[in-house]
Amino acid sequence: MENNVIGPAGQYDGTWADGVENWKVTRNISEATHNGTPNVDCHGKTASPPAAFLYHPERISGTFQPEFEAADIELALWAIIEPVPAP
Repeated sequence: MENNVIGPAGQYDGTWADGVENWKVTRNISEATHNGTPNVDCHGKTASPPAAFLYHPERISGTFQPEFEAADIELALWAIIEPVPAP
């Protein structure tokens, strides 16, 4: 995955890397707003906050651009509350 631009519209959950081998992710840019609130505590875990680029370090290998942040991705699909728009 190279040379992509995400956004500028909101994308609260960003781009994830989990369960991949020999994957190359470089030169991608996020212009989106990544927001939301982790809210679920499951077996002592809380979802990682939304960010542009997230990865599960124990289950990937390859080349990843430096903007990737280690995250607990298992909860990300259902444990982030989207921000409520202002009235």
